[in-house]
Amino acid sequence: MSSPQTSRWSMAEAADQSGRVAVVTCSNTGIGLEVANALAAEHATVVPACRNRACRRRRTHILAPTPGADVAVTELDTSSLASVAECAHRLGERWPRIDLLINSADVMAAEHARTVDGFETDFGTNFLGHFALTAHLLDAVTATPAGRIVTVSSITHHRRTASLDFDDLDLRRRFDLAVAYAHCWRMLVQTPPGCAAIDVLMSRTRSTGAATRQ
Repeated sequence: MSSPQTSRWSMAEAADQSGRVAVVTCSNTGIGLEVANALAAEHATVVPACRNRACRRRRTHILAPTPGADVAVTELDTSSLASVAECAHRLGERWPRIDLLINSADVMAAEHARTVDGFETDFGTNFLGHFALTAHLLDAVTATPAGRIVTVSSITHHRRTASLDFDDLDLRRRFDLAVAYAHCWRMLVQTPPGCAAIDVLMSRTRSTGAATRQ
C-alpha cells in the first residue's frame, strides 16, 4: 500500500509582499540569499544584512532576476555585539516598523576561536548575535499587525553530542566543529530553564504571535 503524498508549498503560492519590510541576515549566501531573492520577487522591501562588501555584491545578485526590486543593504556582523547594535539602530531609524525578521545561519568554525566579545565563534555568531538583534528589533516587529520573526536552525540540534555543558559553553576542554555547530542550535530550540533573558524575549514574542522557530 503506497503512502499518501503530501503537497509541498512553493513560492508560486506566496502572497504579494508589497509594502512589507523584510530584514534577512547572512543573506550573502545559502538559505538567506534564497529567501531574500524570493521576497524581492514578491515585491517586499528586502534588507539583506550581511558583512561589508558581501552586502553590495548580493544586492546586484538579487536585482538581476528582479529588476526594480526594492533592496536596501545594511552591514551586519553577528559575531560582534557592537555591530549588531549599530545595525539595529540604523534599521530602527529608517524602518520603525519591520514586518519580517529572518535570522539565517552564518558560520561553522573549522577550529576553536573566539568572537571579538570573547565567545566561541559558532555560539557567539549564530546564537548570541541573532538573539541580540532580535531583542533590539523586537519593538519594530511587534509594532506591525502581522510581524514575524523566523530563526532558521539546523537538524544538528538532534545530535546526541549536542547536549549543553553549561560549565564549558566555550568548548575549551574539547572542541569539535560539528559539536560546536550543533550546540548553538540546541541552545535555540532548548531554552535553558531559568535563563531570564531568553524567557523574557520568548514570552514577549509568543504573546504577540511573532516568534517562530524553524
